[in-house]
Amino acid sequence: MRRFIKGITVAAASAIFVSGMVAASARSARAQQSDQNDAQYEGAMGAPGTVAQPDKTTKTPPINLNGCWSGTLLDVNSAGPGNGYLNFDQVTNKKGQLQKKLKPMKSTHNIDILWNDGSCAFGFGGGVATSTGFHEKLHAGGKCKVTVTGNTTDNGDEITGAYDFRGCPTSFGPHSGTFTMTLTSSGACGHITNGCPGN
Repeated sequence: MRRFIKGITVAAASAIFVSGMVAASARSARAQQSDQNDAQYEGAMGAPGTVAQPDKTTKTPPINLNGCWSGTLLDVNSAGPGNGYLNFDQVTNKKGQLQKKLKPMKSTHNIDILWNDGSCAFGFGGGVATSTGFHEKLHAGGKCKVTVTGNTTDNGDEITGAYDFRGCPTSFGPHSGTFTMTLTSSGACGHITNGCPGN
């Protein structure tokens, strides 16, 4: 009788041990499933590794500015409206592809402006062109410097932008404003500032 009871006790203990192992295994499986669900949720929320990176190998070429652009200006100071030219000599590589650099044009000048009040200016300098616009720093005699920035319209046949003269003599007065110009020719512009000193 004692052997029978002892056998039942061992069998019961074994059954309890096996049940505990099965329950622990089930809890482990549920925990693992929960971790997988969390990982899927993080991915859906945009974990750091899932963000698409931009393609840095694709380069957008600069806009084509080569040639003579002419049009109207509006000075925000007393000079009022006027007319002007912008000349661009854009560097090309050995394959004939346009580059960003805009070269100074000392012989024909990069900028010529004649305002309705009789004031005028011309100068040369360099700058850069991007895929959307351009930026130039020009010299207009002495310490007088001009900053010209602009961009093209969608079809590329018109440029709009702003100019600003700094460091000029008091007699010249303050000059800054906006411009709108169209492509006149693929070559260089002539002078319109014949009344300016040095012309």
